Amino acid sequence: MITIESVELVNVRSIGRAVVEPLTDGGVTALNGPRGVGKSTVLIGLLYALFGTTPDGVPAQALRRQGSEGEVKVVVTFVHGGQRVVLERGLKGRNDTPYAKVTLDGVEQTVGKIRAANEWVVRRFGDLDATGFLAAFVVRQKELDALVKARAADRRALFERLAGIDRMSDAVKAARAEEAAARTTLEHLPGSAEEVDAARADLQRAQEHAARAWEEFETASAAVGAEDEALALARERFEDVTARVRVHQEAAQAAQRAEHHRLLTAERAEHATREVDRLTAASAGGSAEAVHAARAALTRAQQAVAENQAARAAARTATAAATADARRAQQAQAASARSQTALTAARAEADEQARLAAAVPADLPEQVQAATARAAELQEQRGVLRGEYQRLEGSIKALSATVDPTCPTCSTPLADPHELLQTLRTALDRVREQGLTAKAEQEQADGRAQALTGQIARAQQLQQAAGFARQRHEAALAAAQEAEAVAAALQAEAAASAQDAQQAQARAEEAAAAEGEVQAAFEAASARLRQAESAAEAAAALGRATTSAQEAQTAAAAAVTAAEQAAALAAAAAVPDTERVQAQAALTEAGQRVQDLRSAMQTAQAEHRLAEQQVKHSGTARDQAERRLKDRAAAAAEYERRTAVREALDTFRKDRIARLAPEVSEVATDLIARMTSGRYVSIELDEEFTAVVTDDTGQTRPVTWLSGGEESVVAFALRVALGELWAGQRGGLLFLDEPFTAQDVASRTAMMAAIRDLPNRQVILINHASEATDMVDLVLDVVPDEETGARIEAASAFTEAPDAVLAGIDEEGFVPGPTTPDDRLASTA
Repeated sequence: MITIESVELVNVRSIGRAVVEPLTDGGVTALNGPRGVGKSTVLIGLLYALFGTTPDGVPAQALRRQGSEGEVKVVVTFVHGGQRVVLERGLKGRNDTPYAKVTLDGVEQTVGKIRAANEWVVRRFGDLDATGFLAAFVVRQKELDALVKARAADRRALFERLAGIDRMSDAVKAARAEEAAARTTLEHLPGSAEEVDAARADLQRAQEHAARAWEEFETASAAVGAEDEALALARERFEDVTARVRVHQEAAQAAQRAEHHRLLTAERAEHATREVDRLTAASAGGSAEAVHAARAALTRAQQAVAENQAARAAARTATAAATADARRAQQAQAASARSQTALTAARAEADEQARLAAAVPADLPEQVQAATARAAELQEQRGVLRGEYQRLEGSIKALSATVDPTCPTCSTPLADPHELLQTLRTALDRVREQGLTAKAEQEQADGRAQALTGQIARAQQLQQAAGFARQRHEAALAAAQEAEAVAAALQAEAAASAQDAQQAQARAEEAAAAEGEVQAAFEAASARLRQAESAAEAAAALGRATTSAQEAQTAAAAAVTAAEQAAALAAAAAVPDTERVQAQAALTEAGQRVQDLRSAMQTAQAEHRLAEQQVKHSGTARDQAERRLKDRAAAAAEYERRTAVREALDTFRKDRIARLAPEVSEVATDLIARMTSGRYVSIELDEEFTAVVTDDTGQTRPVTWLSGGEESVVAFALRVALGELWAGQRGGLLFLDEPFTAQDVASRTAMMAAIRDLPNRQVILINHASEATDMVDLVLDVVPDEETGARIEAASAFTEAPDAVLAGIDEEGFVPGPTTPDDRLASTA
């Protein structure tokens, strides 16, 4: 049994923030309000909180109230199975991420993820999902007409959906598809007992062939072993001959190397003799005294060249320094000229500023003080005139407003008040003219004071400017004097530098004239030094060359002896060609026989391997044939099982459809009798779920013959009956979505009385008008608000009227209206 305690909605569709707390003691709660205000949002929020479903499958983010900010959530609190369950769903974060939270008896459950929360709710309700919940607990007006007016096929589909049979149909369809798939699989699977027998025979033949191939391989292996011994003897003899040939070859190579060494040492001895002769001729004139004299002459020539180059470098340096000093002197002269120009300009500016400062009158402060005093005097005069004007104006008003005017001083009656008024008005005009004149004079005096103050400020600025001009003149005079002194000093330095440059230039010209003679002397000294040094080097190398020539002659004689001995050893180690050829032929013949036998052995081994592969392939083919046979047997068993499941589901569905019409008719008959106060006593449904009613006279008629209101009552009875069959013992909630739109007061009263008689039902009624509020126990008004969203307010409470009172109501004159809590207490009493 499901009992809703509260539904809280925040920023959901058209609702801003609202809490629905229906009655939980079996009473009827109504959600009242005009169309489009948000009553159905409560049902949408309830389904979203329970099952996470949204209308037409739109994203959960579409539930947010347009223009709203902050949290979006629906919190449903209900009692189920003796436990208090709180389901909260909503959107959080900047991206409106959906979340879910489940609390059971105050303890939060670990089902924070959306899918886990959905599965928890469905398991909690005994596999009842959102579709089943709507069928069991919600009656909507848009389904009622289809129950009696739709085409036969559509009406049948609607009955099956509301009764949950469509799930059986889906299960049957799925079972039929699985059965067809199993049959297709069985038809396309290969495999038979004959195929298995043939595979086993192939395997036996392959095993026999592999055994014969192994025997042939062992025979060839034994023959190869016998021939290997003969091949070893032939190889041993060939290797002995080969070793003797290798010794002869090494002796012959040693003889060649000895002959080559002999020729090389003879050539070296001859080259050493020629080198001794050359050095003997080149060592003439290479004594130490000759080398020392050549080096001294070269040193003197180098000094002369260095002096010549230093004289020319000094001339270039002096010329550059004179040029730089002259350039600095010119720049100093230009700076001195600029300083004189700046001095002249500063002197003119100082004179002009002094003239302007002297032209300012000396008594300006006294003039400002006099003008300010005159303005204050006129301001005081204006104040006096303003007071007199106000007094005269007050007197005139007082005299004009009094019937019997009296003197304002002595309070005696006036003889001629009009003359006094005329006198007062004349005095008032005079005071006004004087005030205007004083105002003009005051403004003139203020203007003169301000002008004189401005002249004082300008005079101060001129005096300050004159002081600045004098300072600039003094600074310019000092700068001009300093620049003139610097120019004179630089001019003197430039003249001295020019004289030094002339002297250095004269010395450079003398050095240039002697440059050719100095250079010739340097080159002759260098040549003599090189010749003396070469002769000295040849004399030093002559002794070494003589020693080397003697050593080369000795080595040449030893090389001749070694070459003769190596030639004798090579002749003694020679091997006859006949012996070598015979050993080679014997080795080749033995190798060919072994190779032939090895080829035969490899052929036998390959045949055995091929036979082994054939055995493995035949074994695999046998295993596959046995596996295919086993798979076919399993597929046949699966097809039989799928067929049995499909037949059982189909039989159960047909039985359920066959029992649905009588069961619905039985429950609906009881409801229609109470909803029509006995006018119609039964409802019968045929196989196509077409309804036929029987009235209290026993006359039977189709529903299509009834009026619109009676047709709606029949549809309502059928829908409630379907819900009763769906709900069973699982819940007492009954959500009615505007079911009374086509009913009058009496019909609504009878239908609601029948609803109240349903056992263990918590009824929540959605109503767009106030006509049905007279039949409920609690009215909750849905109040629209464009800024903050719709809200829900408890409007009034009602009590169920006794049948005797209801029977005496005149329907034509009855105007339903809410009662107050005091009225309810009075009726209860």
